Amino acid sequence: MTHEQISAEDYIARLLEAGTPDQWAPFIAAWFQAMEAGEFSPGDDVERLIGRPTTSLRSVVAQRRSS
Repeated sequence: MTHEQISAEDYIARLLEAGTPDQWAPFIAAWFQAMEAGEFSPGDDVERLIGRPTTSLRSVVAQRRSS
């Protein structure tokens, strides 16, 4: 599997070709652009809510494998 960086316009076109409804394709593309720009980064909200540092998925998986 390889990763290919494509433009939002190309992504929308591919979504439409795959059968995504017309009104959803631009929304999905904008959502992915926002994620790529870091707009959904959690900041420290989770740490403040749970009262401790968060644990990465990589660390959790490693801990489960070793136990």
